[in-house]
Amino acid sequence: MKKILCVNGMTCDHCASTIKKSVESLVGISNIEVEIEKNQVTLEIDETTVKIKDVVEKIRAVGFQVRM
Repeated sequence: MKKILCVNGMTCDHCASTIKKSVESLVGISNIEVEIEKNQVTLEIDETTVKIKDVVEKIRAVGFQVRM
């Protein structure tokens, strides 16, 4: 299932890379796109394997604010 998260605090490619790496570490996540200018993270999630709250927690753990 495709999900779009609003992520505040991204200012550069390093921020985007940090978010992408943290989310990629979760099983059940694919096709991650981080768009700094839109403050968005778009991803495909297999919700039978991982929950969206786990993704949100991963992004918050690396220092960013997330809204769904």
